[in-house]
Amino acid sequence: MEYTPNWVIHTSADNFTGGYNTARLMFEAMGGEGYVFVIEGMLGNTAAIDRRIGFDAALASFPGITVAHEDTANWLTSEALTLTETWLSVTPDVGGIWCANDNMATGALQALNNAGLLGDVFVTGIDATDDMVAAVAAGEALATVSANGYLQSSHTLAIAYAAWTGLIDVESKPLEFREFFTPSVLVTSDNVQAFMADSPEFDFSRPFAGAWDSAMN
Repeated sequence: MEYTPNWVIHTSADNFTGGYNTARLMFEAMGGEGYVFVIEGMLGNTAAIDRRIGFDAALASFPGITVAHEDTANWLTSEALTLTETWLSVTPDVGGIWCANDNMATGALQALNNAGLLGDVFVTGIDATDDMVAAVAAGEALATVSANGYLQSSHTLAIAYAAWTGLIDVESKPLEFREFFTPSVLVTSDNVQAFMADSPEFDFSRPFAGAWDSAMN
């Protein structure tokens, strides 16, 4: 890729870390042993691939965890519901269900509810949808991940504006100033109330403010 002055910034969620952190938290909650279901996102999708790689990296440290069933639900609640119901009929003693996004985690939770297992099986997702955050707060789900959309969108726009108005010289910035992951938040029972109550405030006079701020100043 040619990094010209017309290319200002690219930022995205760290999908590997999201997949890894939710998996590791789930394995630890299970005491490091038991059966898990893996519900993947759309095959071939970059986010789905990176989140699954993160799951596999965490799994490597937990030899007592066994993946009983795995398949894609294509990011869809309905498909995740069907998969979970089918798998529960074969492996009712599952300890955790790792889902590559919250839509699918919602389907898994519906299946567990139908089976009378809601709250007994650890479920994780990624995206911090309202439904999943509420499920974490209610103790029905273990965790989700917020990609910090406020920060991702607002500071990307602020940096682009600063470049357009001449406040910053894009070409003078090293690559890590222009291409980076947005810091994410693992939402669990420990911080879910604060997460729901938080109204983020950002200083747009410092467009590179964020987790990378110390490197920028």
